[in-house]
Amino acid sequence: MTVELFRAVTPYVTLILMIGVWVVGWLIRRLITESSAHFADLKKELKHKIDQRSWELEKRIDKLERDLEKLEASRLADQKYLYEQFVSKEGFYRTVGKTESSIGRIFKLINDLNQTVHRSTGPLRHPHGS
Repeated sequence: MTVELFRAVTPYVTLILMIGVWVVGWLIRRLITESSAHFADLKKELKHKIDQRSWELEKRIDKLERDLEKLEASRLADQKYLYEQFVSKEGFYRTVGKTESSIGRIFKLINDLNQTVHRSTGPLRHPHGS
């Protein structure tokens, strides 16, 4: 290869190399843009699916809680029924009535004491704030 031929071909080779580098850069940028858009769509889709699943799971949990409440109520009714089968009703109501009246009296006394203290001292204030 002669120097004149080399000098004549060099600008064309440089132009072809520059165009090749530009094409490769453009392709890489386009691939990155498409990948970024694809990943953004994938992220939105996954988030939507997760939100949908969490809503479905929340509904299922609520249904299970309602079922547990129903089961507990029926269990208590069954226990009461079995208890009434083996214990006389008079004894049961006498015991429960005494307990309820004792608890009621205790709460009434506590409320009366609270009202008396509140009248004599005024509303209590927290020592570290309002």
